[in-house]
Amino acid sequence: MTTPRLSASRVALLGLLAVLVVPQLTLGAPKGKGKKAPRGKPAAAAPAAAPAPADAAREQATGLLRPGNEALRQGLYLDALNQFQRAYALFPSPKLHFNMGQVYSELGRPLEALDHYERFTAEVKKEDGPEQWNIAYERAFKLRSAIMTVEIQTNIAGALVTVDGQIVGQTPLPRPVRLLPGPHAVVVTKKGYERQLLEVSLKAGESATRLVKLLTEEEAVQNQRLVQRMAEERRAAQERLQRAQEEEQRRRTRSKRTLQAAGWTSLSLGVAALATGGTFAYLAQREAQKVEDARNQGKYWDDVSGAYDRSRTYRVVGYAGLAAGGALAITGGVLLGVAQRGTEKAPAAPARETAGLTSVAPSVGPGGAGLVVTGRF
Repeated sequence: MTTPRLSASRVALLGLLAVLVVPQLTLGAPKGKGKKAPRGKPAAAAPAAAPAPADAAREQATGLLRPGNEALRQGLYLDALNQFQRAYALFPSPKLHFNMGQVYSELGRPLEALDHYERFTAEVKKEDGPEQWNIAYERAFKLRSAIMTVEIQTNIAGALVTVDGQIVGQTPLPRPVRLLPGPHAVVVTKKGYERQLLEVSLKAGESATRLVKLLTEEEAVQNQRLVQRMAEERRAAQERLQRAQEEEQRRRTRSKRTLQAAGWTSLSLGVAALATGGTFAYLAQREAQKVEDARNQGKYWDDVSGAYDRSRTYRVVGYAGLAAGGALAITGGVLLGVAQRGTEKAPAAPARETAGLTSVAPSVGPGGAGLVVTGRF
């Protein structure tokens, strides 16, 4: 076994505690009241009385305590613990809890150390060992803040509670379960009832209460059937919702395609009408220019009357085509916009303006005819 090095202050403290503990386990010889021998006659030698069993056990325990304290000073903690446990088995003095608490503290086992420190302060009066009592009380106070406590409550008495595979008792537990910080598996079982498993994870110094409901095997079967039925109903509801969503999506798709087809058709007819109207407007302008040129040249009316009539006809047809084309183009753009927005989900944030056609209008001026197109780009 490897012997760790101990600081001089710790060696001195352990040596002082050993001096304080060892003598308190010894017993003086019992004082009996014998009869006085008559004067003048020498007293007869009394036969040696056999030591009482308690005295013999105390002497044996004291004999184990000394090497235990020596092993504790040398850092041989497991050897010291073995000696103290054997001494306690022979003579269960409550003062030995301090020695075992010291060993468990050095071994890094705070739960066992806290238990022995608390038993020492509860079973030993402070005036019987004030220095040891103060040390045990202070260390117990610090250890309580370094562990976690869980209170397990159940609806059934007599259920076996195990934590991480170790049995801690039956319900109702007399006190909360003390554990090291971190995750732990708590299992509550009782014959004829369904086994319950829960995970508990807390930080140092935290405490919690866990309510565990035990169900009989029949109740567990009924509960399982209820859970399965609810799960089936939930799946059926999800399937109905999914089918409704798919149908709605198909309806939106059909509506979108219909609107898109109507929009593109209207937009195409509008563009064609605009082109036709623009062409006739151009022809009307050209015929009007011929009439103006003939007037300037002093020609007769009969020479330009045909051009004048064609100009009026072309102008009417051109304006009508431009107006109809603009209306059809605007209608097609609106239908395409409605088709696009109708299939989009409502955005979480305000949507930005997207590029697209806003309006198309005919334009005729002295320089010719054309279209005025506005939009966002």
